[in-house]
Amino acid sequence: MFDLDGVLLDSEEVWDDVRGTYVREHGGHYDAEAQRAMMGMSSVEWSRFIHEELCSAPLGRDGERV
Repeated sequence: MFDLDGVLLDSEEVWDDVRGTYVREHGGHYDAEAQRAMMGMSSVEWSRFIHEELCSAPLGRDGERV
């Protein structure tokens, strides 16, 4: 959440926890280096990064591992 002066609520820690849980649940490894690599990325960019770089078993359209 933002006001005219900056951030009122820092959600980065929550996002980091969610991304880490997702990556581990999909067979990947999530650490501080992965988190740093995603800093400044848009949602589309970090979603692609997680899929292509961090998850060892990507999911197909049906949600099953391919």
